[in-house]
Amino acid sequence: RQLQNIVPTLARQLAGQSRSFAEAVADVDPMILYKSSEHVEKLLVTPWKQSMKDRRDELPPSLIVIDALDEIENNGGEQLLRELIDSIRGEGVQGLKILVTSRPHPDIVDATNSLPRDTIFHLEDIKDKDGTEDIRTFLAARLPKLYVSPSRVHRQGLEELVNLASGLFIFAATAARLISPLNRERSLTEQADGLSKIILSPADGGSTSAVDALYNRVLDDAIPQQDRPSRLRILHTVVSALQPLTVATLAELVAVDSKNKDEEAAELCIGALHSVLYVRDKRVYIYHKSFSDFILDQQRCSPELACSPSTQNTHLFRTCLRIMGASLRFNMCSLPSSYNFDSEVGDLKQAVQKNILDVLGLEYACRYWTSHLIKVPASSGDSLLLSALEEFGQEKVLFWIEVMNLLAARRECLDGANAVKNWV
Repeated sequence: RQLQNIVPTLARQLAGQSRSFAEAVADVDPMILYKSSEHVEKLLVTPWKQSMKDRRDELPPSLIVIDALDEIENNGGEQLLRELIDSIRGEGVQGLKILVTSRPHPDIVDATNSLPRDTIFHLEDIKDKDGTEDIRTFLAARLPKLYVSPSRVHRQGLEELVNLASGLFIFAATAARLISPLNRERSLTEQADGLSKIILSPADGGSTSAVDALYNRVLDDAIPQQDRPSRLRILHTVVSALQPLTVATLAELVAVDSKNKDEEAAELCIGALHSVLYVRDKRVYIYHKSFSDFILDQQRCSPELACSPSTQNTHLFRTCLRIMGASLRFNMCSLPSSYNFDSEVGDLKQAVQKNILDVLGLEYACRYWTSHLIKVPASSGDSLLLSALEEFGQEKVLFWIEVMNLLAARRECLDGANAVKNWV
């Protein structure tokens, strides 16, 4: 969701598919990574054009899909779209197609005005029956036991679910995961029971949408009363974290102190919330932003389950300070001399890995403590918060700056320090 990560991620993925592109992008100045306004031109378009001379004519075009442009933070979607349009204007980019999706954010809509009309497709132009048929096809493939069941009740229930989705795919996908989890097999009877629970408790027809009703059911099923405090802390941390977390780091950020972290509880919670959370490459992700929007809104989510951004960011700020307070020290990587440039230290990468990246939660704490603090309303007047910040400034801030330099995050360090200054 951060603009500076989008194009570098695309470039890396393209490099994995095209050797000629990989060779072209390898020659790009690494400092470009810190200039997001130049990412599209320098990391994507120019290297691709350079790679075309070695690309065989018979190869099909490569397709880049950028989904949910409107979800990029700080209105970054509009900036990225305008840069893409400017970079491919005129002769275009041969051999490369780009598909962008977005909700109709006014600034993004305005940016598309310069595009030919036939390159823009509006979701509302899809006929209702086409959307319904797509949902029906998806559910038939996703829930084959119910679809081919000899029981008429099962098939009728599946059709009711199609109608309840009203063409909204996120509803159908979440319902399917709730009925039949991806990571474990369920019998026909178990699936039918899950289907019945959904279709017998639809939205109330008022302000609560079908998706909200479904998400509330997910939470009620996954977070029983006896486990509510601990599981809500885990879920709220996943929702509020500023990057996907490993399960171990998640457990560390949830804990009041390192001695009490419970990785098994985090794993069980994620498993119970399988219809809205998933693990990929050992990190925890949310399937769809609509769930984050839902749980952060006390008008939509049950108040006792909703996440308070102020409360959660206060907790994460304190946790980051706890982790840094326990781990930061002078000369973090035990370098032999402060007079050498980083490039002159032969085993610096290994030292950073051992002393920073392998310390549970430390990289996250160093990168994001400032972001969590400034999300807490300054008017809250929490004297303990200010005292903790003052103590950190007196005892650990120089060591934090050293770590940020070792993480090649100097710009983030400066921006974070300025943001804290403005918050105070």
